[in-house]
Amino acid sequence: MYSTSYFRFVRTLLLCTAWLPSYSMAQQPIAGVSLNQTQIMNARYVVLEGGRHLVEYGPLRWFLDNPSNSFNEVKRTETELFLMPVGGTAGAVPLVVDFAAGKTYMDFAKTNAWAAPAAVYPVSAYSVGRIALDLGQGARITLDVNGASNEGWVLTSYKRDGSVMDSGKLAANTVSRSIDNISFTAAGDTISVNPVARTCSVSGSTCFVRGVAPIGGQEVGHLKFGTLTKDNVWLDMRTLTQVTKTKWREESGTNSSDWYEVSRTPEYIELAPGGKNNIGNRFYLNPGSQVVGMNRKPLELRVAHVQRQWPGQLGTVFQPVSPGVSPGFQIQNKTDYPVLVTLEQIGCLYYGIVKPGEVFQRNTGAVWFTIKASMAPDLKEPTVASCIRKPALYAATIVVAGISTAGTAGMGTALVVPAMLATAAGQGAAIATQQYVLANNGTVNGARGARVGVATLTSGATSIGLLLASGGSLPTTLWPAITAMVQTSALGGATIGANELRTRVTAQSDIDGIMGQLTQEASVTGAYAGYPWPWPMADRVMPRYDITGGPRIKTLADGSTVLLTQERPLSINRVN
Repeated sequence: MYSTSYFRFVRTLLLCTAWLPSYSMAQQPIAGVSLNQTQIMNARYVVLEGGRHLVEYGPLRWFLDNPSNSFNEVKRTETELFLMPVGGTAGAVPLVVDFAAGKTYMDFAKTNAWAAPAAVYPVSAYSVGRIALDLGQGARITLDVNGASNEGWVLTSYKRDGSVMDSGKLAANTVSRSIDNISFTAAGDTISVNPVARTCSVSGSTCFVRGVAPIGGQEVGHLKFGTLTKDNVWLDMRTLTQVTKTKWREESGTNSSDWYEVSRTPEYIELAPGGKNNIGNRFYLNPGSQVVGMNRKPLELRVAHVQRQWPGQLGTVFQPVSPGVSPGFQIQNKTDYPVLVTLEQIGCLYYGIVKPGEVFQRNTGAVWFTIKASMAPDLKEPTVASCIRKPALYAATIVVAGISTAGTAGMGTALVVPAMLATAAGQGAAIATQQYVLANNGTVNGARGARVGVATLTSGATSIGLLLASGGSLPTTLWPAITAMVQTSALGGATIGANELRTRVTAQSDIDGIMGQLTQEASVTGAYAGYPWPWPMADRVMPRYDITGGPRIKTLADGSTVLLTQERPLSINRVN
């Protein structure tokens, strides 16, 4: 896959040019009060006084010092960053980074000051999508994130004329990362890159970083663009959000429209406004880069911010399943939410949480099992005890407000929403609703008057689902998202189309109905794990099952979540 002779050639070039002075295109630390709008919008790594580190490692996900101490980004203003600890993190407290004041607080009311931000960067080793390296004498390589689902990386080497010499994949677990370093081995050479300081080495010899982008074209799912003044102020900001595999939705302050994806490369994504086309505007993904028009001339518009696809944005993406060798099982989760899968006999022998689209595979003895599947009550790795579904796991609740058709939260209707219902979105949408209240100096019980809430989706007189809204109004991406999910489907006994969808104030019975569907369990008894050795290999095909049915779920750009009532109950079916 990688040319050993090529990397040896590169090493020779580096040794031959070792007399050249090394250089670093280091991004200078930025004092908090001097940050401009672009820098705050694209802050992905914040160094705090005392050597603490706040690092973005996924869409709206951060950690403090290490990934086990995780936070959700619940709000970002022109001067502030609000972070809420992910449920279950012991001793964690909310954080507010106030860049303008040069302070960090350990509460949303900003009364408990903590370490001040000492430096801000647009990338870290955990939030980088593309790295371009110059190895000397025209030899270049690039390292690109391979898609939006942590599938690994793509390493590409180039000839002197810029054409590709070699390209191959690196598995995610072969690339080592710390906060400020990425390292991997290819063809016997160890390549180490500091994307923050923009320095690199190949087996100890200095190389040069040509460019670093926080998000690559293969993984982008959301971007903002507008006009940047000489004073570094953004005007007429617009957003583009991917809603299906090929369609994007533009949102501005006054209207919305559809764009269509023409192509994407590691460097840019090309989108055509208004309709399908063979050519579109090119959005290069470094903040501040100019948008290139359909005539291939730069426009006055610039890219302000880019973000990866967030979990649930395009629905479930199914992982390819290679045939396994029996005895054992392959069980794929083809629902929109995490499920707890167990293989049981007298007790629970094998178990695990399976994310949407992923595969639960276990090698077992050639015996019979009962297979069970239910929605995972939380996202923690289970123990033997958690194979027993305990009602207490489903009991945690939050209180939010019912919102009206117009999208205001003034109804004051207190609704009890099970926190487990949030887990269905994979990131905790209902919890995020609670976080939005707290980020605006509210309390959980005060949520009934806050700018958050739940709306019921209807088709005619039939309730077909819920919207957990994380903002002050119904998201403008709501209708295209639902249309993309259902097209014309039979839900709750009603055949629906986009023009028939409405919202109304939610009743507690609407929430209880969806919750009933989320707590169902599917099972198959007498499932045989398949023939063992010495049966012929042609007979030793591992049994495959699919988990399907249950409610449909989609997360929108602002963190809101749509839950549509099920067409079919949760079920487990043999597929080979």
